[in-house]
Amino acid sequence: MISAAPAMGISKHHAVSLAPVRARFSELVQEVKAGAEKIITRELQLSSEERARIELELQIAKLPVCIAVKGWASEDAKTICARALNLADSLGDNAMESLILYEIATMHEVRGEYSQKQEVLARRYRVLPMSPEPDAAVVSGELMACSTFYQGRFDTSIEHANEALNFADPQKHTVLGATLSEDPTIACLFWLSKSLLLQGKIDQARARGREAYDLARGSPH
Repeated sequence: MISAAPAMGISKHHAVSLAPVRARFSELVQEVKAGAEKIITRELQLSSEERARIELELQIAKLPVCIAVKGWASEDAKTICARALNLADSLGDNAMESLILYEIATMHEVRGEYSQKQEVLARRYRVLPMSPEPDAAVVSGELMACSTFYQGRFDTSIEHANEALNFADPQKHTVLGATLSEDPTIACLFWLSKSLLLQGKIDQARARGREAYDLARGSPH
């Protein structure tokens, strides 16, 4: 689960030492922005679709830089996601639309906006093909299990976690965890265990928790 980390105290010494890093990040953001605008506005012999494709790729490249500098709550990050989503929709690119919706859902999760996150994920499910790729099915199911858990909808959380686990390949998703900074299979088992526990199903919760623990111990991440 991706969750908002508690605020950490920063000493004056650390604040001063971080200043050059933040300044350099800000410079990089401006460089990326200037480069993107130069490419997009330059007189190139490209069709409108090709221009849209280039801008979409640049918007996606800007997002992690923006988040690193300004955080998930940044209005600029929301603007980038909204523009990228509009471009993907105009291009009819379901794969890119699915990717952007995942980023937006993650943004809502970090901000504790679980109802909005669920709405975004519902749209992502509509974009995914009838037989989705396992990776997409697992990460979407894990996010839905998390969202519904925090809304107190434990039966629904269990359903989403179990559905995601039907697609899970523990070996593959342990590798996927390196990309997502978490293992979605382990996360599904975690939500499953917590939901079962709060329903008073102690033995089932303990069994699922043990599965998550054993899988986590075997993970290289």
